[in-house]
Amino acid sequence: MIYHANSKEEALNYIDFMIRKWKKQDRRVVNLLLNPALLTFYNFPYAIRRTIYSTNLIEGFNKQLKRYTRRKEQFPNEESL
Repeated sequence: MIYHANSKEEALNYIDFMIRKWKKQDRRVVNLLLNPALLTFYNFPYAIRRTIYSTNLIEGFNKQLKRYTRRKEQFPNEESL
């Protein structure tokens, strides 16, 4: 798969394969695969690539932020704590 390739070149080969496979069936898929930003995370070290292409870290941060702001709404001032 594209995101599990060991190198950018390997990912590009997989993209070429996917384009050949999908070009007749769904042009939208091909357009997504041709996006140059798709492989930007390969410019970073292997150890942090998963963090970059996954949104889990961002989703977790947003969840914690939402919890914190909800808690603050329950206590409108410091005296009510």
